Amino acid sequence: MESKNEKDRKFKDFEELELRDDYMFNLVMQDPDLCKECLERIMDIKIDHITYPESQKSITQTLLSKSIRLDIYTVGDGTIYDIEMQTETKPALPKRSRYYQDMIDINNLDKGDDYTKLRQSVVIFICTFDEFKLGRHKYTFENRCVEEPELKLNDESKKIFLNTKGIMNDITSKLGNFLNFIETGEISDDYTNKLKEAVEGKKNDERLRGEYMTVMTRITEAEARGETRGEMKERLNTIKRMLSMGFDIDTIKEASGADDKDIRRARKEIYELENGNDEGVISMSFDEDEL
Repeated sequence: MESKNEKDRKFKDFEELELRDDYMFNLVMQDPDLCKECLERIMDIKIDHITYPESQKSITQTLLSKSIRLDIYTVGDGTIYDIEMQTETKPALPKRSRYYQDMIDINNLDKGDDYTKLRQSVVIFICTFDEFKLGRHKYTFENRCVEEPELKLNDESKKIFLNTKGIMNDITSKLGNFLNFIETGEISDDYTNKLKEAVEGKKNDERLRGEYMTVMTRITEAEARGETRGEMKERLNTIKRMLSMGFDIDTIKEASGADDKDIRRARKEIYELENGNDEGVISMSFDEDEL
């Protein structure tokens, strides 16, 4: 029988993390070869090369604008891809994909540039649920004319929702093997074996284990003692660290006791750090719709 401590535990132990977990997915997909083959299977194309993916790339315009967290943000063969792992149904997921795509475009068009310089962009959600309840493994959306469905807008934007629980015969076997690995952990080809080895390799990295456990310990300690005047800074650091590890806003608020004011203050400090570092510090951000 499950103990009370196990029931109350909010996060997995480091050893329990799987590819479907945000933190592990980001770690594994920082390998450019694994990320490249992931995109090739999803898009069913051959990609010449990709730039080294930046885990949790923050796209921020101004302090007052919305900011989003992109799980894996990479450029491959002239196309910009954002790959998101989604294990929980969230409100307005299609609108989130629209917002993500808008921010990608804004981030890649300098002031005064002609719109023809906008690159093709693809937002990909890998879901462990069926967002549209039709049984498909893959739902691809492009802008088309309502009156003439065959007429494409050709704005070179695309949104893809993958479903690990699909039941139709609607994808390639390679993509099916990848989605099945996310769903069950079953190894069915060389690539899924590489993913398995990558996950296990990360679990054996003591530095990563320490980073993960440090955050968990801080959260546990903060919950156990309640906040005093001198603990605000430590709590704020915990919030920023959790953002940097890919935890969503609801989880951060539940685990740390943060309120909207704390989240906004953490966002402000992240923004100031990014804009004060010429080397471009990579940090986490979030979608204010989640607040």
